[in-house]
Amino acid sequence: MPVYNKLVRDLIPQIIEAEGKTCSIRVLEQGEHLEEIKVKMQEEALEFLEAASPKEAIEELTDILELVHTALQMYDVSYEQLEQIRTQKKKQRVTGSVLKYKKQNRRLNRQLISKLKGTSISSTFFCTTNW
Repeated sequence: MPVYNKLVRDLIPQIIEAEGKTCSIRVLEQGEHLEEIKVKMQEEALEFLEAASPKEAIEELTDILELVHTALQMYDVSYEQLEQIRTQKKKQRVTGSVLKYKKQNRRLNRQLISKLKGTSISSTFFCTTNW
């Protein structure tokens, strides 16, 4: 059986056990948790890039948003504060070239995909399981 070491949502261990499988969990320290959130954010971004339908894309965006909310709590920043920063940055960037931005994004996307192929991690507990 393969072994998965990944960050998972709160109820995933119970779901695994309800299916007759086993897993061991540990609660992460804040610094380690934040690092795993960053890794999971990259994974979810890759899944969003590869989404084949609008429904799949929206599901991946909700996963990303969940990670954003978790990270904000860890940084002790409200969603409203984040929105203020987003709005300020948007105003500063309005004058940029859209074409140049799109070309840069494509290059970054290829780099991200090549880095993330084969990685897997999720969001509250670090869970080691065989299934």
